[in-house]
Amino acid sequence: MQEQETTAPVAVRTFPVVETNPPLSLETEAVPAETETPQPSTWQDFYRVYLEKVRDEQPELKFTLLCIDEDDIPELCFYQDTCVDVYSYKDDTISYAFRFQTGYYSYDFSYRPHQCMIASQQGSVMGDGTYTFIEVFERTDEGFIHSGKYGFSDTPHTIESLKEQGYYTDDEEILESLDIVQDEEFSLGESWISYHDYDQSGVTLYEMTDENFDLLLNEE
Repeated sequence: MQEQETTAPVAVRTFPVVETNPPLSLETEAVPAETETPQPSTWQDFYRVYLEKVRDEQPELKFTLLCIDEDDIPELCFYQDTCVDVYSYKDDTISYAFRFQTGYYSYDFSYRPHQCMIASQQGSVMGDGTYTFIEVFERTDEGFIHSGKYGFSDTPHTIESLKEQGYYTDDEEILESLDIVQDEEFSLGESWISYHDYDQSGVTLYEMTDENFDLLLNEE
């Protein structure tokens, strides 16, 4: 008897909700008051103190500053190949904001400055196609929350899986608000800035050194 041929379902990558507990220990009062070391007073000071603490615990991490939310103070981001952990500063406090996934195979990512939008190129493990996944966040008094998730693809099987999860849309107003080019690949528009892991181009990631701390945290 001939066995019936079955088609494996498209495996679309799922994403975690915004995490409430930071993956790294967080001590915003890292400089004891009884020492002669000046207390941090600016966002640059607070970031430097925290970077030095993280370097003691995980010196292999890379970091950068990205203007993700609407204000003029950049977010502190730690890159770990498959994900990026984001921290924010407000009112003399560093808070864990959220974690986002990098590209499934490429470890790339993109963001829209001051728009709270993150994008990555994902793909089905069956090789049926790739899709662009966008996460939209909103900063509230309690922290960052998800306000939207979108997936775009030109592959019918992947589109169906994205629709089932509620990620897919072809609404022109939404595509325009996300700056998605309505071509065959649903490319990101010019307002997006990307990091490409294969040649380390685009967004610059920095080693955890004093020289790089000085470079990014120079107040001038």
